[in-house]
Amino acid sequence: MNCGIYTVRDAALCVSCINNIKFLQGYFCIKCGKNLEQNAGVCVRCTAFNSHLSALESVFEYDNTSKHMVLQFKFYGDISNIKTYAGWMFEKGKELLARAELIVPVPMHCMRLRRRKYNQSVLLARALSKLCGIPLEVFTLKKAKNTTPQSYLSASKRSKNVWNSFKVTNSVLFRGKVVVLIDDVVTTGASLQECARVLKNSGAKEVLGLTLARTMS
Repeated sequence: MNCGIYTVRDAALCVSCINNIKFLQGYFCIKCGKNLEQNAGVCVRCTAFNSHLSALESVFEYDNTSKHMVLQFKFYGDISNIKTYAGWMFEKGKELLARAELIVPVPMHCMRLRRRKYNQSVLLARALSKLCGIPLEVFTLKKAKNTTPQSYLSASKRSKNVWNSFKVTNSVLFRGKVVVLIDDVVTTGASLQECARVLKNSGAKEVLGLTLARTMS
């Protein structure tokens, strides 16, 4: 489904496409996920940065090889790989999920959702919840402002763009809970950080991040 080659039944991705995906291995900053040369825990940036995420894991690198696959899923309704993606996230995020009490997808503003027809992060979160048995909460964390898409902005402007753009409608659900935030792609982490900040202000004990892909520096 990614390159157009026919695959065997129930196999949405061919062996060649899977082999070309750069599954993330090695050492990464536990707060922002950036690649580290050694297991130092956090990168230099995060030693001074007050991260609202306790940890962040991503399955594969968002590069020219995986970009087409992700964009087809995100914008063009290709959900044929959703079970595969959720399975990869389950394997990659086992340590995070072992601590989690609630799965929450990064929300989309209602106007954008009407145009898109679906939120890809919700689809990932729902499939992952079915795999691991951790309860899913879709309706309580909301995108309150219809902000400019992050992909249109420079890294320096992304945090400002999403500041105060999310809200929690029922803080009781998160009080004292360890929450795993689910998203498709993380670049600067601005959206995940802002969601985590709002969840912690609403009483969440800890917020972890798990994404399908991430850009690497």
